[in-house]
Amino acid sequence: MQVSVEKLDTPLEHKVNISIPPDWIDSEVDKQVQEHAVNARLPGFRPGKIPFKVMVQRYGPGLSSEIIQGKIATWIMDAFEVRELKVAGFTSLDFNLHRRGSVYEFSVTVEVRPEIPDSAYENLTVVVSESEIKEKHVQKTLRKIAVEHAEYAETPVSSGQGERITLQYRPAELADDVLSSKVFYFSGLHSNLKEFDKTLEGVRSGDRIEIEFDPDSLFTGSVPREEAKRSLLVLIHKVEKFKEEPQVNDALAEKLGVEEGGLEELKKQVAAELERDLKEAMEELNRTSVQDALHERNERTGEIIIPRCLYFNEGEMFGHFPVLNEGSMPDPDVIENRKKNALFALVHQHVYVQHYGTETDREQLKEFVSQDAQRYNDPDEFLEYALNNEHAYQRVQMAFRQKKAMEKIMETANSTTRHIDADESLTWS
Repeated sequence: MQVSVEKLDTPLEHKVNISIPPDWIDSEVDKQVQEHAVNARLPGFRPGKIPFKVMVQRYGPGLSSEIIQGKIATWIMDAFEVRELKVAGFTSLDFNLHRRGSVYEFSVTVEVRPEIPDSAYENLTVVVSESEIKEKHVQKTLRKIAVEHAEYAETPVSSGQGERITLQYRPAELADDVLSSKVFYFSGLHSNLKEFDKTLEGVRSGDRIEIEFDPDSLFTGSVPREEAKRSLLVLIHKVEKFKEEPQVNDALAEKLGVEEGGLEELKKQVAAELERDLKEAMEELNRTSVQDALHERNERTGEIIIPRCLYFNEGEMFGHFPVLNEGSMPDPDVIENRKKNALFALVHQHVYVQHYGTETDREQLKEFVSQDAQRYNDPDEFLEYALNNEHAYQRVQMAFRQKKAMEKIMETANSTTRHIDADESLTWS
């Protein structure tokens, strides 16, 4: 294999030309032709007696195409390694048909990863969010659990408070065949959803109502976002009220499978789960703060050129590399958000490699995953899956590397701290 690389005028873009000698492809075709010859049938020839030259003419082009398709990704990756190209993605792939006896030549155009100077991420101005779980948050969550596990009886009409309403919904402009799955909605449980509670006052089984609402907030209990509101049709299946007022007591703990310690043990478990959720929420807020700071600085300085394939991409991939697609132009806000994410990914990958090398310390990774595993019924089973399933391992490794890189970025950051109530970060308020 011969490889040549041309630097193009567009920043980061290189054309990689690859040549495969004819002997290799032709010999592979000949091997497969011989295998086919045993059972091949062609008019005018006895089975197994078709001349080799005729077999090559008949089956050779198709076989060479199959062989090339099976090897082309390997050839490309080998070419990147030979030329030590740090590829971000593809901007075009130009493959040709192969002619027997000829060198097979093809080319790919790629964008390489940009250089990341220290000045792009050191001494960032970052707002660090902090919060804490208090007794009121534990009590609120226990109340929510009690409501969700209470016994209910059907009632003819909703008052908009203290009920379990079984419903489905869909965008109003679509047909009923795209209705969501049936979900339980507990009215009066989320202070963020008072507007939705009000719309449910007076509804009965079988009613269909149309509202303007953010559908995501129905699942999370989060504050409805004005920009995400859309016209929804809601189908009411059943309205139910408590048989008796839900109680937060030892009986609730027993119902939830807490075998020893009763309500006090349940409180400890709830508090631990809330702490984990809050930690994740704070990490997400602080990650967003760093993303925004990186983006704002790079918009001013232009130090890092972001590969177009990382933000002009509609999901098309070649191997694990994105492929540029400028045919579909997303909304400018979408592009800006993609640029932020791409810039952050480029920086944190660079920072990790700079400080820790290209390998991941498996013991540190195991400890990192073990913390997340505690939220699962069988932590050991989750840990085993995360460390031994290829796709799961890639995800947790990326999260681990991102966390370690964030720590290094924050060491030089000019940070200010803001304290926020956990109600603003968790979605059960």
